[in-house]
Amino acid sequence: MRETLQACCLIGLVFASPAVAQNTASDDMKSPRLSAADVDWSAVRTTLADLEALKSQTDALTQLNSAIAKVLPKIAASPVPVLLPFDTAAYLHDAAVGTVGDAGKYLSGFSAAALFFPGPSGFDAVLALRPQDAPDLNLTFARPVNVQISGSALLYELDGSVIADETAVLQLDGQFPGIRRVLIESHLRYSFVRYRVPYFVSIECFDGANSSRRLSCREADKVAIRFLKALNVVGGAPPANVASLEQRPIERPEAVSPDFTYFAPGDILPGTGSRGKSGRADSTVYAKIRFPMAQAPAYANSQSFMNWGNCDLTGRIGLGGRDKAAAYRCRVNDKTLLTDESKNYAYPWRDNFCEHTASITSANAPPGSATRARISGRDFAWSMSRAPGAAIPIRKMSSRSPTASSCARPATARSTSWSTSPASISGFVICT
Repeated sequence: MRETLQACCLIGLVFASPAVAQNTASDDMKSPRLSAADVDWSAVRTTLADLEALKSQTDALTQLNSAIAKVLPKIAASPVPVLLPFDTAAYLHDAAVGTVGDAGKYLSGFSAAALFFPGPSGFDAVLALRPQDAPDLNLTFARPVNVQISGSALLYELDGSVIADETAVLQLDGQFPGIRRVLIESHLRYSFVRYRVPYFVSIECFDGANSSRRLSCREADKVAIRFLKALNVVGGAPPANVASLEQRPIERPEAVSPDFTYFAPGDILPGTGSRGKSGRADSTVYAKIRFPMAQAPAYANSQSFMNWGNCDLTGRIGLGGRDKAAAYRCRVNDKTLLTDESKNYAYPWRDNFCEHTASITSANAPPGSATRARISGRDFAWSMSRAPGAAIPIRKMSSRSPTASSCARPATARSTSWSTSPASISGFVICT
């Protein structure tokens, strides 16, 4: 089993050595430990055998994928069984008699999938529930609640658990033996195993009182339980080719710029980690992603705890001065900052914990850490880090740092998930 969310793992090229900026890499870069789930497709077919509409000479799974493809066109591309809160039996019955309705009719009150992304190692899907569509839940929150579910057969094996507060969920244990629940960094997350595949359900929430403007985790739990109880197999298929776990050699640049300096992985600004914790040193090369991807120079650092940052809403103290010379510091440390963001366009690069950031340049760009690049005289803040709990394919991100933090798909205590697209890297890297 795996663990997540908002203490970010390192992705790309990583280097070791604490405390001070450096410009030469040490020799302890290592490849990740990978494992693949042995999906129990015979158990999936046994589950489908009870569906009257699939009782024919044709393989039940093939029939199911063909039928559901009208709702989720690439359903058969998932190499793990796809679980969604979908009334599969009712849909197949209606399809057989020609009375199929809108997809929302079969989704237990949830909307049609806002995101469904199958890849060579799994899938991610996001659905939403409008409070008015679930009056029995008596939600105070007034806006749609987004729920993410992920399943992955390819795992990164990590050293030990990074989450200590998981609890059993007795009311769901009969349906999902061993299911666990955890509230971590503004996300309520459930993890369970079915058909030998780990699955994760995640909802972003606020650990406080119920509110019409902010979803409380207490109300998120009601939505999550409704979602989980309605899960059924809706498709997926054994891959034609078994994924290879062979590791490629870790290649270093032949030449190193004397101008490029950086802090060691996990060496974050004091006081800016989760609950006062420091960063986690990790010299594993999880993915072969190079940076810069466009034009140098570019800079990777915190958006919240550097000059002109908002201290990630942790509070700030004024130190005098006016305009761009106005000085202040964040309450979490004693680093003096200025209201002049141009001071951030400088080396060394430095890792940072996932943080909220409004400085993004694309609808697909996620909040978090960012790179700053100067291109054709214009400044661009390119987001690299993801507030966890929602799937953001790497191929949708503008750029990545060799030592950048990156959060996305939920994970378990022992490993993280990763999926790749034939056309491009499309990873979902898990926070540790």
